[in-house]
Amino acid sequence: MTRSGCSKSILLPMKVRARSSQDIPQATKAASSQLLNIWVFNNNIAFSSTQTDGPILAVKLFYRMVSQAEADKMLDSMTSDVQDINLPADAINEVIDTLNQSNGFLPPSNRHFKEWKVGLLEKWKNNS
Repeated sequence: MTRSGCSKSILLPMKVRARSSQDIPQATKAASSQLLNIWVFNNNIAFSSTQTDGPILAVKLFYRMVSQAEADKMLDSMTSDVQDINLPADAINEVIDTLNQSNGFLPPSNRHFKEWKVGLLEKWKNNS
């Protein structure tokens, strides 16, 4: 995270070792055609919804899908503050599903910002 509290990332599916393209899981193929671009906007909010039990501590972020070419351009630029994060394709798909679901928690007027969708991710709590 930068001093402003904002962080921009591209989530890339981890490379899968396979003997042929037929051995690569379909989720990995799909995840590599469009990549998740996230921008952490506020890492300390609380929200509640009729679909949740009380307030939830969360991270508010903007997200969008980008092509591999667009992601490469952002990652290769000397002036870009975008970083890459490698995760299993299934994990990236789960994040996308969670973000899309959380987008529905927001009022319709707050669900988009320019070309970005707005989402919420619950913060991890250490219970020890």
